[in-house]
Amino acid sequence: MWSEGSNLSPSVPIRFSEMVELPLVLPSSPTGIANAIENTALRLKVTVISRYATDSLEVSRGLVEAGLAYAVLPLSACRADIDAGRPRYAPVSEPVLTQHLGVAAASQLDLPREFAAKVGDAIREEVVRLTKSGAWPARFLSPHPWDPSRAN
Repeated sequence: MWSEGSNLSPSVPIRFSEMVELPLVLPSSPTGIANAIENTALRLKVTVISRYATDSLEVSRGLVEAGLAYAVLPLSACRADIDAGRPRYAPVSEPVLTQHLGVAAASQLDLPREFAAKVGDAIREEVVRLTKSGAWPARFLSPHPWDPSRAN
């Protein structure tokens, strides 16, 4: 969760129940972050009032920079801004928002199976690289992140 002119701090999490009371800009598509927020709100029996809805990261950033809204985004989406010290941000807690990332291919895929496997391998390699570098603070549900030397 981040905002340009707020008192948010990365060392002080904001509770989900407090977050939903802020003027939010959320993705308009029903997947990803918006879905995680809606599902969490349903479990906690709280209402999310989104002031703005957009799937454009640039529009979300513009609303935040103008002081009109708070955005709920993964740190990786605004890493350059954070590194430049521009936005104020805080992690969301009680509960922590999570997303699951999966790779799948239909058995009826018209592309060669090897191509689908290579795409999955490339995605897994990038996820491992980003998490090991710290650029994407993720946690693997599997006890062992994907290791290409252990594939097949």
